Amino acid sequence: MLAQGHLVADPCFVDALDRVDDAGQRFARASSPPPAGWLRTERGGWVNIHRADAALPRQGWKIHASATADRAEDVVETVWEYCTRRGVCFKFLRGPVLLHHVNSKQAPRPAGANWSPSTPPTSGSWRRP
Repeated sequence: MLAQGHLVADPCFVDALDRVDDAGQRFARASSPPPAGWLRTERGGWVNIHRADAALPRQGWKIHASATADRAEDVVETVWEYCTRRGVCFKFLRGPVLLHHVNSKQAPRPAGANWSPSTPPTSGSWRRP
């Protein structure tokens, strides 16, 4: 995100989105341990879930899940279950506070609605077995 997004953490100073005080308001999955063989990292307000052996393609598909604010946590749960079962790496904003700011009118337009993108290793990864 650009500087205006980083003013969310502190109205007077530019700071990383990691420092937004949203403790107690995060999605339940934001603190869930990853499944066996997967890694969990956090950066810039994003929770990244990826296989330990994952090699993401340099180019390819990126799928974005979207939801209204009142359904966001349900969608995170659905994306988590769907992607981990199929070996698809994904990330999501850790809670509704950051989701609100990423989708606010002050946020950069390219970031709008970008709160749970998934990166399948191949186009066939999204097909149901």
